[in-house]
Amino acid sequence: MSVTALNYPVCIAHRGVKELYPENTLVSFQAALNGNAQMIELDVALSADRQLVVIHDETLDRTTDSKGSVSKKSLEELRKLDAGGWFDSRFKGERIPTLQEVIDLVGKDSVLNIEIKKEYFEESDSEDTIEKQVLRHIIKNNLLDYSIVSSFQIKYLQRLRKLEPNLNLAYVSLEAADQSRIDACLSLGVLSWNAWHETLGKEHVEMLHNAGLKVFSFTIQTREEFEKVRNSGVDGIFADNLSRFQPLMSPWQ
Repeated sequence: MSVTALNYPVCIAHRGVKELYPENTLVSFQAALNGNAQMIELDVALSADRQLVVIHDETLDRTTDSKGSVSKKSLEELRKLDAGGWFDSRFKGERIPTLQEVIDLVGKDSVLNIEIKKEYFEESDSEDTIEKQVLRHIIKNNLLDYSIVSSFQIKYLQRLRKLEPNLNLAYVSLEAADQSRIDACLSLGVLSWNAWHETLGKEHVEMLHNAGLKVFSFTIQTREEFEKVRNSGVDGIFADNLSRFQPLMSPWQ
């Protein structure tokens, strides 16, 4: 599934199928593929030895059997941790995957929405910054039209746009849309505004659509939240359980 072939509105698998499987693991991403997800969202972080790993939090405490900062452990150390047993004993032994392992699993069967965590931003702009490594993985695997890179940190998007004019970008925001940030997104050729559902009203979605931006809303948990964002006219939702909302994703109009 390429970005240009997406059928809107899109139900996006948030960290895989995290309601039913341990988030950001290969088993969770496989469940998303089994559920015919058009798009799968994941989070990337840097290990102590500058390797790309897939995990949401800065620390290991919530989703592994260890504690401490992700960035303080080498890839070898991270690979020894159990990233599934905390969720359910059935998943004991699941590992923190590398970005390449997720790419190898998903391939071009679903769009990868790769969120770069703002905590890993570095002013130095060296050759092994997290955003440059993500871009190299995308290009190496011929995924320019099969991936979107998203972040709360617009500086990542600015750097990536200078490096690759054809990369699909998304700006993530907890704040309501305003013209200055919309203008910043337009100057970068951003594909979508990924918004917290609480900040989205119909007027915000219309403003973003009028600017030519797609609007994806996170993270929808209840039918009430779903109805609200559907009525606002969003182009897609992030959901922890595809099976709850995917059957409802017929065209709004």
